[in-house]
Amino acid sequence: MNSIPIDQFKHNLQDLIEQVINHHIPLKIADQNGGEFITDWEDCTPLERVEW
Repeated sequence: MNSIPIDQFKHNLQDLIEQVINHHIPLKIADQNGGEFITDWEDCTPLERVEW
């Protein structure tokens, strides 16, 4: 699983979300305080999915 700082995620939001969607690979995003969250396309329900 790839991990990136939140600032990099903010600057590349659309590209990174498209990678998660197209490659089905979760992405871990870390903030400055050590908190983390994971984006994972498979966990989204159809109502949450947005077409770019």
